[in-house]
Amino acid sequence: MNLSENINRSASLLFVAIAVSCGGGSSAECEKDLDCPVGTYCGFDNECIHDCLKDSDCMDGEECNSYGRCENGGGGTGGDSDTDSNSDSDSDSDSDSDSDSDSDTDSDSDSDSDTDTDTDTDTDSDSDGDCNPSWGWLDTATGLCWQNPPSTSKMNWYEATGTEHVTENPAAAVDYCGDLTLGGHADWRIPDIDELVSLMRGCVSGSTTGDSDPSTCHVNDPDCLEDTCREGADCAECTMTSGPGSGGCYWDPSLGGTCDYYYSSSDFISTASHVWVVDFTVGHVGGSDITFFNNYVRCLRPVTK
Repeated sequence: MNLSENINRSASLLFVAIAVSCGGGSSAECEKDLDCPVGTYCGFDNECIHDCLKDSDCMDGEECNSYGRCENGGGGTGGDSDTDSNSDSDSDSDSDSDSDSDSDTDSDSDSDSDTDTDTDTDTDSDSDGDCNPSWGWLDTATGLCWQNPPSTSKMNWYEATGTEHVTENPAAAVDYCGDLTLGGHADWRIPDIDELVSLMRGCVSGSTTGDSDPSTCHVNDPDCLEDTCREGADCAECTMTSGPGSGGCYWDPSLGGTCDYYYSSSDFISTASHVWVVDFTVGHVGGSDITFFNNYVRCLRPVTK
């Protein structure tokens, strides 16, 4: 980072500190990140602060996350492959031979021989074509097939959903989930918030369970999308990166991808220009500003079993 970039970053951080300290006439007090407004986190002095407003405020190789922290970027992939084969072979052979001989002034000789041979071979192969482990993960509890691995880079919400926006997605040119084709299937879509929460594992009512127990948190799109629609303690956060997934992510160990915030299609109607998201690093369920933050996407398709 050159001198000019350092000066620009220092000015941005000074602006952030002033904005947090002066917003509403006093600084917001907190005990944890969830007590703070979106885009800030709880600092050591128990005040809501943030280091950055955008990725360019951070050092080279760092990104500005949804709490306003500069952090190293990352990625991951995952995939499993299963093949089942059953083969049955039956073979039956029957052979009968009858011989009668009578001798008198006349002689008759009869011989009958019957041979029956049956061979049946059945081979069944189930490669899970509707949700093959090489590109998807089937949640048997919900019947949903999830893209696995998910997007390898962040994007804005308009691109994730194929929504037109004059600057972020002109003419709806990008529709990440709608344009996705995997395993010959082109019916992928972005999940609503209740579907996205159903992916969470090992974080139950704010307790890190150490296993793959599903979350009991629900939001219920489209019936209730206010901030208060989160079901109280059932949606409490857990210890950071202590889940059963790779890197301590709060999802199934079979899932790959970067452990971070993921978009849903559901509007967070308590705050303008916000949508519901899940942060799988701590099991956080909340809102994210679509005009400010980019996040990851994991598409899904329903599977009938």
